[in-house]
Amino acid sequence: MGEIITISHSQFSGHVTTHLYNTQESLIPYTANTKLSHDLTTFLNRTPPPTGTSGVTYTPRSLLYDLRGGYGALNKYEYHETIESLAAHVQLNTHTVSKSEYQLRLDAGEPPSKLTPANTKYWTDYTRLIFSPRSLQTITSYEYDTDKGHHYRFPRVSFDTFDKGAEEFKESFEDDEFRYFLEKCDLFTGLQVFTDLESAWAGYTSQWLTEITDEYFNKVDVWTFASASSNDNSRSTLNRIKGIVELYKSSSLMFPLIDQIEETMISIEDGLGGRKIANEIKVIATDASTATDASTTNGIISDIADVSAYYAHPPSAPTNPEIHLGIQQESTGNKYFSKNLVVTKDYVNDIQQQPTPNIYINNSITNILGSDSFPSDILKFSKFHTEFNVHPGMYDQLKGYRQIVSRSNHPDLIKIVEDKSELVEDLSSIMEEYHWGEYDSDDDEFYD
Repeated sequence: MGEIITISHSQFSGHVTTHLYNTQESLIPYTANTKLSHDLTTFLNRTPPPTGTSGVTYTPRSLLYDLRGGYGALNKYEYHETIESLAAHVQLNTHTVSKSEYQLRLDAGEPPSKLTPANTKYWTDYTRLIFSPRSLQTITSYEYDTDKGHHYRFPRVSFDTFDKGAEEFKESFEDDEFRYFLEKCDLFTGLQVFTDLESAWAGYTSQWLTEITDEYFNKVDVWTFASASSNDNSRSTLNRIKGIVELYKSSSLMFPLIDQIEETMISIEDGLGGRKIANEIKVIATDASTATDASTTNGIISDIADVSAYYAHPPSAPTNPEIHLGIQQESTGNKYFSKNLVVTKDYVNDIQQQPTPNIYINNSITNILGSDSFPSDILKFSKFHTEFNVHPGMYDQLKGYRQIVSRSNHPDLIKIVEDKSELVEDLSSIMEEYHWGEYDSDDDEFYD
């Protein structure tokens, strides 16, 4: 398999990306003559040792963007450069973030400590790999806080809406670092992008993808994982709608996630066409001994990637064998454009679904559970597979979005959607991709 570049926009996305790379780190052999069990170069850059030395170095093939202060205690150069005389000549900022005990123990070569809410505010508190300084990008106009972030000089201005992210992109974007990672690829396969739908990061990511795909390629896989909450206020809803539509345009496959998780990039077989939004996404137990009565709590995960948020606001124990992560659940009447399962090889013979799904084998799907940085009680089952499906329910979802946009007239809301008529037209166009059965005459009335 070729190389994948991972893009992370936001603190939340940094948590997701950290779990991906911590799982990759667990596959690195640290003893001589140990055979690799996986091709680590899919997600990691491999640097040969200097002449006369042994061992190789692995670093994430990734660009992580965050607001000022979003990297916590991590100095992007601390593992790469030493400037001993700096403190003697410069008055340093005394309001620094203390390094977590987990990282202190890793630096000392000791067994890591247990992660708790007190030491996991930032994803850098528990990342196990050392990132290249080129990977860590900062949006300097805005400062990180526990909400969406605020302007560095104007604290009342939040980094909260699509238009602010798009504007910030135009002010600050440079593509030098992306070009660097792209040139280090021998067989570039695609991008996987993590972002937020309900903050300014949606606008920033949309502009970033448009610029990168226009400049460098237009026929490469771009998988976008965009997280959202169940917040239904007008600003969040319109931001989510605008984000979904604009990210749809630049993605070959999109996963809108309500409070959720990620997967690796694979090629999708026939059945998607222009239907690029996977609207039903599930984690399903395959170990029957851990699945209990489905009438109990539905086990929806909240902030699965954010360890601190998880422990601060733990969800109910996920006793249901199915955890729904997508913006919709099962299709009414079992109508599907495409069903896709990622399973271990020993589960293939147990699949009896109709319509017959596309099946992808990944015997390492549960590796993440073995990482000491992944909370042990998030998933109550030790064996599972994942599904990402496309069904006609997205039509009604988009239709509801269109009605919301058409009825939005407040100037602050119009600023988020920019051109209201264009957004309505875009939604109508995407709706057609999810049409099933007879033509809906209500659409004629909508334009009357």
